[in-house]
Amino acid sequence: MAAEIREGHCGYARVEMLDGMIAVQRARDAQMAERLAAVDGDGAVLIAGAGHVRKDRGVPAFLAVLRPGARVGSVAFVEVRPEASAPGAYAMPVD
Repeated sequence: MAAEIREGHCGYARVEMLDGMIAVQRARDAQMAERLAAVDGDGAVLIAGAGHVRKDRGVPAFLAVLRPGARVGSVAFVEVRPEASAPGAYAMPVD
């Protein structure tokens, strides 16, 4: 997660700030999940960055705890890379 945050800030995030930035990311994910879990009726849509929509540690992971069994779909828009010609090359690594 630290590497993703650093890369997301073009390599300019200072190493000593990464732990705090990770804590903020997780707090934001938890807060967004709480808001989604509070919605009654037909559900809700969250538009957020790729890190926030990761099923393994983003909003969907928190939502799974708050609303077990809820149907959750997650789509991430990623930047096209010239060297990546196969769809599998865009799969996000799971830590």
